[in-house]
Amino acid sequence: MASHHLLLLCLAGLVFVSEAGHTGYSCPLMVKVLDAVQGRPAINVAVSVFKKAADETWEPFALGKTSESGELHGLTTEEKFVKGIYKVEIDSKSYWHNLGIASFHEHADAMSPGKWQGLV
Repeated sequence: MASHHLLLLCLAGLVFVSEAGHTGYSCPLMVKVLDAVQGRPAINVAVSVFKKAADETWEPFALGKTSESGELHGLTTEEKFVKGIYKVEIDSKSYWHNLGIASFHEHADAMSPGKWQGLV
């Protein structure tokens, strides 16, 4: 069971990055999901991004699935990615189910902790 906890913890590790100047990509937000126990990217994982509204509710912002590299690009544009609080939900339950492993959590959430570019 300890390995499942480690797996979930690592699956929740994602990266918000500014890709300005990164050749080949023009999206301001990228999510990467890693399966650290198996030592590889987590492929075909559903990812949902939410933005906190003025009334403190979470509004759907973007969604997609990770690629062979465990990355998800093209979630938004510079114009739409304005300052705010964003939350990313990673569908870990489906990922583990597809690997034949019982999931401890249905999803892993990560929220912008502060002043990253494009986030507050």
